[in-house]
Amino acid sequence: KRRRSRDFHYYLCRQLKGGGMEIKMKLTVAGTQKEFRDGLTLRELVEEEKVETPEYVTVSVNDDLYGAADFDQTVLSDGAVVEFLYFMGGGGNIGIYE
Repeated sequence: KRRRSRDFHYYLCRQLKGGGMEIKMKLTVAGTQKEFRDGLTLRELVEEEKVETPEYVTVSVNDDLYGAADFDQTVLSDGAVVEFLYFMGGGGNIGIYE
């Protein structure tokens, strides 16, 4: 019985990878669960999600922060929670000491 199970697993993997079927993973992106192809990098996600000014965005993946320099080598995994963060500078001390 064990051999039969192993053969089925091998067959299924070959069908998924070589048979034109794509393996999908689920990510929660900005609070919405979506499906993407397995092996997606952070750079590809930023492009697919049409993130504005990607050179200035910081991405939170499961509460870990990644800058633009990390996008190409960061591969996302099934179930990851992703948020796009933009940091804004403040306007100074206008009105504080009046």
